[in-house]
Amino acid sequence: MSGQHYVGTALCRDSIVSGQHCVGTALCRDSIVSGQQHYVGTALCRDSIMSGQHYVGTALCRDSIMSGQHCVGTALCRDSIMSGQHYVGTALCRDSIMSGHIMSGQHSLCRDSIMSGHSIMSGQHYVGTALCRDSIMSGQHYVGTALCRDSIVSGQHYVGTALCRDSIVSGQHCVGTALCRDSIMSGQHCVGTALCRDSIVSGQHCVGTTGSGGSPPLGCPPHPPRGAGGSTQSGRPSSQPHLALAGPPGGNT
Repeated sequence: MSGQHYVGTALCRDSIVSGQHCVGTALCRDSIVSGQQHYVGTALCRDSIMSGQHYVGTALCRDSIMSGQHCVGTALCRDSIMSGQHYVGTALCRDSIMSGHIMSGQHSLCRDSIMSGHSIMSGQHYVGTALCRDSIMSGQHYVGTALCRDSIVSGQHYVGTALCRDSIVSGQHCVGTALCRDSIMSGQHCVGTALCRDSIVSGQHCVGTTGSGGSPPLGCPPHPPRGAGGSTQSGRPSSQPHLALAGPPGGNT
């Protein structure tokens, strides 16, 4: 039924109900429902791709790409790129980036120049590159990279990285990392990690961790105030005064 998560199973071999998440499985060999599934690192959709799908690390879309697709770390877009595409970790755009999309037919994302003074316009997704070493604008998704060494803007998803060593903004998803060793801000999802060692804020999902409940375990420091400032790894003051300090490394939403 819709809303189920079938990961690493063989549950849905023949049909897929809208809203399912089938990741790393062979569930959907024959048909795909538009706009819903997330097929990551699989060979599910060899023949056709419907708009809105997320195909990451696969060779699904060798010939054509429909607007809105997410093609990360693949060779999907060798020939043409439509505006609004997200091409992450590829060699598409050697020289320039235009607001809202990446230019086609180039190599090594923005090696020479980036628009808006070495920052990236909101809405772009640059994963696995070194594009944004200095600043990041809200709305970006930086996964598995070292892009955001100094500052993090609220709303980011940092998965499997060490991006957020110093501070974490509410709303982040840090799963499978050690990002939030000391404090966790409301809204975080900490599943199967060591994120919540000291304190847990009510409403958190802490599964497989050493701590649960709506209040910090006995003897643990209290949750720091949301207005606390912080400094970056480089020692420079954080440009976001609303960031709250967190402990050393971690990252995967």
